[in-house]
Amino acid sequence: MLRGCVLAILLAAGLFCGYFYWLDQVFDWPANLVGAAFAGVVVFFCLNALNNAWTAWRDASRLGDIYHREPLIDGQVVAVSGTIHPIGDVVTAPFSGEQCVVCEYNLSGRYPEDEPDQPSTNSDFTGFLMVPCVIRGPRGDVRMFGFPLLEGFEEETLHRYDAAQNASNFLRATKFEALTGIKLINLFSALGEVWADEDGYVAKHINIGNLTADDLFPLDTEGNVQRTSLWDDERDEDKEPLEDDDPQRRVPHLKEKRVPIGADVCAIGRYDEMSRGLLPTPGAVTPNRLMQGTPADITAGSLGKMVRNVFGALVVLVITHAILFSVIRSQQDASEEPEPRETMSVEEATQSSDQPKAEATDDALLRNRDPAVEQQEPNGQPAEGDPGR
Repeated sequence: MLRGCVLAILLAAGLFCGYFYWLDQVFDWPANLVGAAFAGVVVFFCLNALNNAWTAWRDASRLGDIYHREPLIDGQVVAVSGTIHPIGDVVTAPFSGEQCVVCEYNLSGRYPEDEPDQPSTNSDFTGFLMVPCVIRGPRGDVRMFGFPLLEGFEEETLHRYDAAQNASNFLRATKFEALTGIKLINLFSALGEVWADEDGYVAKHINIGNLTADDLFPLDTEGNVQRTSLWDDERDEDKEPLEDDDPQRRVPHLKEKRVPIGADVCAIGRYDEMSRGLLPTPGAVTPNRLMQGTPADITAGSLGKMVRNVFGALVVLVITHAILFSVIRSQQDASEEPEPRETMSVEEATQSSDQPKAEATDDALLRNRDPAVEQQEPNGQPAEGDPGR
C-alpha cells in the first residue's frame, strides 16, 4: 500500500513537471503554474480511470475461467466462486452481535447536533475480524488467508441502543493497538500484517483517535450506557434530542461491514498449492479481494465499469487537451504583431541581396511618408505648386 501511494505521488509529480515545462514556453507566471496543475490533476485521474478499466477487464477474464473449469496454478492470480463458510468458529460482530465470517468495523465520535446519517470523515476505533474459512464452488473447496478487501458488501450504520451497549462492552473489554499521533505512520505496516495473515484467523483492533470508552459511552448509575434520543430502539428521524442531552457529549457513529455465512461470493487472489487456498505473498501490496455476488453478476458489472471508465477517461482527455491547444494558439496569435507590407519587402529584398529592389522599395516608402517627396513630379522635379520651383 505504501509503495502504491509513493508511485501515485511520483506519477502526479511527473505529470505536473511535464506540463509545466510545456506551458512555460507559452505562458508567463502564474498562468503556467495554474495550467500545469490543472492539466496534471485531470490527466492523473484519467490515467487512474484507465487503470481501473484494465483491472475490471482482468477481473472479467479471470472470472470467465471459472466456467471453463481451468485448473488452479500455484503462484498465479486466480478467481474462485461459491458460498463462503467458516471452518470451526464464527465471528460475532462487535456492534450488531450478528454472526458472520468476516467483519470490518469503524467507530467515530460525533456530536448530537450533527446529522446521524451523514458520512463521517474521521475514525477513532477500527478493526478487522476474520476466522478460517473456505469457499465451496466449481473449483472445489478453496481456503482464504489474510483479511480481504471487501467489495459489494453493504456497510451498515447502527443507531440502536443495544448496538451502543454492545459497542461499550466491546471497547472496555478489548485491547486496542494505539496508532495516534506520529504512530499513525505505522498504520500501513499494520494493514500489511492483516492482509498477509497465514492462518486465516484475524483479530486486529486499532485506536487512531484520542477518545476513550468513557468519552463515547458514559454509564449511568446501574452501569449501562446513558440513553439519548439517537440511541432509541425505534428511532424517529424527525425526533428532537432529549432535553437532558448534553450538547457537548459525543454520540458515536457505529458502522459494520459483514460477510454473512453461506453468502455467494467471488474471490481473486494468489493461489498457493501447499495450503490449497488464496494466500498473498508476504509483504505484498495487493491483498485478496472478496466480492459479493455470482460470477455472472460480477462479470457484467466489471465489463460495464470498464466501458464507462474508458469512455469517460478518453472524452475528458480529448476535451482537456483541446482546451489547452486552443488557449495556446490564442496566446501565440496574440503575441505575434504583423509588420507593414513595405517593411517586410525591404527586409526580404535586403536578405536576398537584391539591391535595386531594395532601393525601389525605399523610394516608395519616402513618397508615402515625406510631404516634399509626395509633391515631386514623376521625373524628380518639384511640382507646379511648389514655391521652390
